[in-house]
Amino acid sequence: MTEFLLGIDLGTSGVKVGAVDFDGRLLALAFRAYETFHPKVTWSEQDPAEWWAQTAAAVREVMRNMAGKGQLVGIGLSGQTPGHVLVAKDGTPLGKAIIWSDCRAEKEAVEISRLVSPADMQRFVGFGFPVGATNPLARLLWIVRNRKEEVKQAVAVLQPKDFIALRLTGQIATDLYSSFSVANILEKRYNSELFERLGIPLKLLPPLFRPEEEVGKVTKDSAKLIDVPAGTPVTIGTIDTWCGILGSGALSPGIAVDIAGTSEQVAVVTARPKQLSPGVVWPLWPGLYFSGGPTQMGASVLSWLQRILSPFKAISFPDLESVAKKAPPGASGLVFLPYLRGERMPIWDSSARGVFFGLTDRHTRAHIVRAVYEGIAYSIRHILETACENVEQPPTCLHVSGGGAHSTFWNQIKADVVGVPVVELENHESAIVGAAMLAACPPSEPHNLAKLSQQMVRLSRRYTPNSDLAHIYDRQFEVYKALYLNTKKLMHKLASCQSRKEVRKE
Repeated sequence: MTEFLLGIDLGTSGVKVGAVDFDGRLLALAFRAYETFHPKVTWSEQDPAEWWAQTAAAVREVMRNMAGKGQLVGIGLSGQTPGHVLVAKDGTPLGKAIIWSDCRAEKEAVEISRLVSPADMQRFVGFGFPVGATNPLARLLWIVRNRKEEVKQAVAVLQPKDFIALRLTGQIATDLYSSFSVANILEKRYNSELFERLGIPLKLLPPLFRPEEEVGKVTKDSAKLIDVPAGTPVTIGTIDTWCGILGSGALSPGIAVDIAGTSEQVAVVTARPKQLSPGVVWPLWPGLYFSGGPTQMGASVLSWLQRILSPFKAISFPDLESVAKKAPPGASGLVFLPYLRGERMPIWDSSARGVFFGLTDRHTRAHIVRAVYEGIAYSIRHILETACENVEQPPTCLHVSGGGAHSTFWNQIKADVVGVPVVELENHESAIVGAAMLAACPPSEPHNLAKLSQQMVRLSRRYTPNSDLAHIYDRQFEVYKALYLNTKKLMHKLASCQSRKEVRKE
């Protein structure tokens, strides 16, 4: 009987659960959605109880589909990060969770930058990270100051996928990489001096595991609920981006990755970064780093476009592409900045705002839609341009996965804009594959991950850049970059006005 692993990927729009064999084939897949709440313009929250309910439903569906077809041997976890959910002693969540896109901690980020020098931050957490409004340390400080009653009751603050680990095993834990900016990743510990300086209680910080380590086994109560055998080992896993990189086969120089989901996760792997640039170069695995990072929005920009183009009857993604195809490459000089909720890599500016630039009365709906697709592709190129300053070998190809990789139209635009071949993976669920790889990797043999990658990552279609379009996209990419630099002060002025309005509403 075939042995298989479950990969659980707790994303932003919903949870995906996949059964993966040791050759990387996706044997069964289930998805369950949940809601994101925005009580204020810059806030993003989700309900942890709904995470668990939908995860349990998705696991049950996969296990029903696998009945009599194989034997489950392990579970690996992947999840959106950074997120924060306070849990009580009995494991119940204390209020809604703050998720990665939330920007409420702007004031705390400024204060941390004043209290902790870059040199001290390097000493405390072992790696430099930008202290902005989405930084997990700033968010943690906001929670301590603004949710005092919940903090008193809490035994830990967990990442989203760690809450699922708690529900599965009854154990409180997190992994090193999900603890960036909070734990010292290189030394596998918390530095008490940092938390004493900021007034954050150490009791909130969960034990640290390596991503391939077993956090515990599925309890009898959880086993009954999700239809898996009690005692099934659960690997703690790591950030969805890290899992996606592993599951994309990018464990050697020369391969870039674009995980096209709610946001775009873009990276180039290197063994020897030229410099350890904060917010650009990240530890990936022992002896490996990646240069790159996430955008704030990706396919979520297309969802926004769907709503404004057709508010009464939803326009499908294929229909959206059909509209975009009516406009020429370059959208007749129309350029779009996709900074609808600020931007992370490479500008790390929560006050950045979206822009359509170059509009004339010749532009149609088709031009606007195409400009949005191209704008997201420009953001990928912008990250890669910044990332390649830190690697010894520029990318020769871009592996794409995630929901956005289903679009041949968008894959070709990315190839044309970025200027390197785009390779579509056979299994678009790279985070699920990465979580399964971690569950399959013996903790005592981390070097085996490269072998598992060769075994489990399967390539599919290749998209070659159209060299005839290079001059169009090169020119407009330069405009794209200049737009932010020349409108940054105005963006901040607008964001400041919006913030003052929010305060008055309270």
